[in-house]
Amino acid sequence: MHQLDYFFDMMQKAGFKLPEERVYHFYYRKEDLRFAGELLQKNGIEKGARYLCFHLGANWEPKRWPAAHFAALAE
Repeated sequence: MHQLDYFFDMMQKAGFKLPEERVYHFYYRKEDLRFAGELLQKNGIEKGARYLCFHLGANWEPKRWPAAHFAALAE
């Protein structure tokens, strides 16, 4: 079960009225956005370009892929 679903289920069971659509919001600071933009530009990715990003971390061992799997997926 995804963590978002887990928390929605817990809140619903506690009696809270929840929205129909389950949306996860990722909050960041303006400085973080500026830093990310500069980092992308420095590496040749211009504003508005399309790119793909892999998140290699996971909290639980069963969700962790070996690096070779990510390399194969990227290829």
